[in-house]
Amino acid sequence: MNKPYKLLDHTADIGIETTGDTFMSALSNVIFAMYDLMIDMKNVEIITERRFSLKRRTDEDTVVDVLENVLFYFETEHFIGKKIEIINNGSSIDIVMKGEKFDPLKHKTKFEIKAITYHKLVVKRRKGKWIMRVIFDV
Repeated sequence: MNKPYKLLDHTADIGIETTGDTFMSALSNVIFAMYDLMIDMKNVEIITERRFSLKRRTDEDTVVDVLENVLFYFETEHFIGKKIEIINNGSSIDIVMKGEKFDPLKHKTKFEIKAITYHKLVVKRRKGKWIMRVIFDV
């Protein structure tokens, strides 16, 4: 499977970089990358969904807010999102994650992400593409 992100070298944590034609598509790729760093995604099925809405702030704050909510759903409900849809409502966004609950007999874990950081966070538009770089505390 061709992954919509690349790993970044970082001494203590894990970083990723992804792109998208729109802010929302790049953000969707960041969410997928985060899940893919935590869980081997090949056995994750689309069985149920989780939704949440957030007020948009700065682009950087929005990325961190979304990822913190995704991590919250993983930690509290053990939800793994495989298909991500983000709906832009202007001053807010709706995130729809389709996937299933983590099952240790079915899903292989990779890294434990403890937090989303602002360290070296990049959210910018260049040559018609959105670029996002995020460092995860593991």
